Amino acid sequence: MHRRAEELGVRVARSCRPNTVGGAEFTGQVGYSVVVKPYAGWACGKA
Repeated sequence: MHRRAEELGVRVARSCRPNTVGGAEFTGQVGYSVVVKPYAGWACGKA
């Protein structure tokens, strides 16, 4: 949904989907505060 909102011109917070611990470099780029959420949250259900 985040990507689609960007395509429609809606302003959204910067984000990344890290595959490794090295993905934490994103924090250094954007600063604090950072929200960390599971890749497959409750909304994914058993899809």
